[in-house]
Amino acid sequence: MRLITLIVIGLISLLSTIKQVNASSNQTLTTSDVSYLMHLGRISLCVGPDTLPLETIDNGQHVGMNAEYMRLFQRQLPVPIVLIETTSWEQSMEYVKSGKCQIISLASNTPDRREFLDFTDPYVEIPFVVVTTQEKFFISRLATLVDPEKKLGVIKGYAYVELLRTRYPDMNIVEVDSRLEGLQRVNSGELYGFFSGLHLAGYAIQEHGFTSLKINGQFDELTRIELGIGVRKEYAPLVSIFNKLIAQLTPEQKKQINNSWRRVQFDIAESYTRTLLVTIGASVVLLFVLLWLWQVRKHSRQLKENERIIWQQ
Repeated sequence: MRLITLIVIGLISLLSTIKQVNASSNQTLTTSDVSYLMHLGRISLCVGPDTLPLETIDNGQHVGMNAEYMRLFQRQLPVPIVLIETTSWEQSMEYVKSGKCQIISLASNTPDRREFLDFTDPYVEIPFVVVTTQEKFFISRLATLVDPEKKLGVIKGYAYVELLRTRYPDMNIVEVDSRLEGLQRVNSGELYGFFSGLHLAGYAIQEHGFTSLKINGQFDELTRIELGIGVRKEYAPLVSIFNKLIAQLTPEQKKQINNSWRRVQFDIAESYTRTLLVTIGASVVLLFVLLWLWQVRKHSRQLKENERIIWQQ
């Protein structure tokens, strides 16, 4: 009799939780979604531990732009999202691949990853850029970087390593362990440039005081990196659940999160305008030089003609 009572109390508690979650999420999640989540008990999360302002792990706490998004998602979930600590993006990817994490946040959808992950819709987009030293001219096309003399750094395990090697097999790509290492090697001249997301690069440049480095350009061929949540295939229902939560994000929420964490604003139009002004200036100078040379030659011919006439008299 006691056992039956406990079962009844448990069922009432579960139904109460389902009702509360559905009410708080404004019918975002279905009863089936909530039942699945309650069965899981928790959602284990791996993140990029050194990718501020997007996210990092600080004294065991998840902080950054994505941490703010995860807190918004958590409000509508009946189970906790539990952070699994790692020391690198590569380790985070290994953990989710081996099953130590059920999901990994801010991951790009690539063919290799699709072998063991399903992906939600993207909810963060960042411009893809290259960092160089200050004296290098503006770069707008990746194809111009395909040169054996130009070593280009990328962080191990990042999605655009696969993309770049597929699209540009002759590009001289050098994998590094961290963003700081990549920037240091550009600063020392060992690397021509370092590929990164705009805000990651800008944050690191300012944080570490790399005054001789600049965000050099955004590319026509690969403009933005789209980031969503990677979900281990055996937890496929989490994809639709998180997609519902992502769809509920408002433009105001996104703007607030972006504005609170982004230190660097990079207007690509400004770079093109600056490049255009430099080009126009150089063209004007060249025109004056050519005009001067034409005048000198004209004057020289006139002198020769006058000299010829004088000798003929």
